Amino acid sequence: MLRERRRAYETVRDAFLAYETAAATLLELGKQCHSIMLEERAKLRLPIETGADALDHVGESIQHANRAFTSVARAHPHLRKIPAGIGLADVGTTPTEENVRVFLRGVPSVAA
Repeated sequence: MLRERRRAYETVRDAFLAYETAAATLLELGKQCHSIMLEERAKLRLPIETGADALDHVGESIQHANRAFTSVARAHPHLRKIPAGIGLADVGTTPTEENVRVFLRGVPSVAA
């Protein structure tokens, strides 16, 4: 029974970590895209209104991605409680809140 519980927890943990990685990647790619859009417009000395609607939508999607990633990161403490809640010793393989803070410091901020 404990073996099945451990396998179930590890399956959930792995799915969670894959989801978190996808959320972080989405956020980072959105920020890079927004930055590139601004840089390319500036290089060509295009009018400020050129691509403004697209920039607004990309900026809005970055805000959604940021909220999604933040929500996933807030799930860490709850994920760490699962092993004890199902009768397992602390597995200790989920990222800590400090790891999340370190990661977030490495994510570039949205270019405004």
